Amino acid sequence: MASLHWVDYALFAAFVAVSLGIGLYHALIGKGQATTQTFIMANRNLRVGPTAISLLASYVSAIAVLGMPAETFMFGTELWLGFTISFSCALLAVERVAIPWLYPLNLTSVFQVLYMGIAMYAPSAALEEFVPSSGLMFSSSP
Repeated sequence: MASLHWVDYALFAAFVAVSLGIGLYHALIGKGQATTQTFIMANRNLRVGPTAISLLASYVSAIAVLGMPAETFMFGTELWLGFTISFSCALLAVERVAIPWLYPLNLTSVFQVLYMGIAMYAPSAALEEFVPSSGLMFSSSP
């Protein structure tokens, strides 16, 4: 069984040291992250580069990196072409429909939309069958 070389250990230690250094710097010296909005959304002032890298890291998972070459090998390049076309269409739909609808709401995440939907639907569903002002029971079926 092969073991790691000392260079591998040195690179890993350097990676951990840099990560810890960045974290300690922002925890001790960085005063710009006082609120949750500043920490999570960077006050909505990020430039295109960091935003694009963040989106790419979110969309491209380890499963996709490991799975797409295997799927392409097994089923051919038409799978990759179909994935590319469908992914491009989905990104275009999100850019033209979802972002103009969600961005003005100043939400931290899309899950807040789901929460708002549940938070508004639950009381209306509870009140759908019974209206207290008249004391009558109503059915949703005709």
